[in-house]
Amino acid sequence: MSDLVISQELSDSAAKVHAINDELEHQKSDDDQYHGVFGESHLQDAFSHFSKDWKLHREKIRKNVDKLDKNLQNSVDTWRDLQQQLTDGLQSHEESA
Repeated sequence: MSDLVISQELSDSAAKVHAINDELEHQKSDDDQYHGVFGESHLQDAFSHFSKDWKLHREKIRKNVDKLDKNLQNSVDTWRDLQQQLTDGLQSHEESA
């Protein structure tokens, strides 16, 4: 029973990380659309500075999340293959007995 829990937890984690990766990949940082919204020039400058930094740091984060996404998916695939091999081995052992 515990192998099913691990398999499901691993699959759930992989799906969540994939969704985060997708969001980071498709997110826009268009601070121009907020020009003039803040009223105060210091606030606008702070927002623009944050937006530019976020673009740089988001890409670094996205690359790391992408690696994690791929590693988790490989783990899920490997775990499923292992489970199938164990199932096949047990079935062939039962058939030969």
